[in-house]
Amino acid sequence: MNLLIAGLALADPSDAEPFVVAAAHFGESNTDARGAAEALNGVRADVVVITGCSRASLAEETLAVGGYRLLADGRDPTPTGICLVGRVDADAAIVPAPWSSACSGPLAVGRFSAGEGSLVVIGAHLPSRLPACGEGGKLAVRALAALVEGGRLRAPFGPGKPGDAVVVAGNLNTGGRQLAPLVASGLGSGGGGRPAPTWFLGPFGLTLDHVLVPASWQLESTSVFELPGSSHRGVVAGFFAQ
Repeated sequence: MNLLIAGLALADPSDAEPFVVAAAHFGESNTDARGAAEALNGVRADVVVITGCSRASLAEETLAVGGYRLLADGRDPTPTGICLVGRVDADAAIVPAPWSSACSGPLAVGRFSAGEGSLVVIGAHLPSRLPACGEGGKLAVRALAALVEGGRLRAPFGPGKPGDAVVVAGNLNTGGRQLAPLVASGLGSGGGGRPAPTWFLGPFGLTLDHVLVPASWQLESTSVFELPGSSHRGVVAGFFAQ
């Protein structure tokens, strides 16, 4: 599998293993569901947010070979389908989006043990910038940012509890300055420099898929990887929870 390194921080000098979260946009009609699943098996993330998740695009038997199981099932034949799969135990659920706009779907939320505390992974597939979606993307980013303060959950959300550390991951359909509200809430992509593109329009690449972790946490690594049958690359981040 082809891994393209987007950034790298020094590893924790202790023997602790990093917690690894990936975001992968399969697309509801992925032409190579098995190949996409095999790519995730190569990444060996603890948790994966899969956007564009449908019964056609999710090859559960192949994912099981890599130790993954379905934690939150939001499979949908539309582009808003979302799933959470993982190789670790979690309290997970599909949760309605805390905003109302065109092109919006639910979130996949899981609560995990990480480091000496709990980590909430909020998986999202945000509205695109297409005219039909209106201001949905901006509304969604602001609504997600309102859930977080200093990189931690402000109030109960799905299985998450106040004070839990937060990771937001998925196809956010935006990047750069548009993510400023989430950055202000204490989250960041880490790794240093400009994140690698995950979607291309001809020769132009955009970073639409993200794993945003508490900005104060140490990133062990962050990379993008190829997803057979998808128009997107996946992104994976390993970090040491504090």
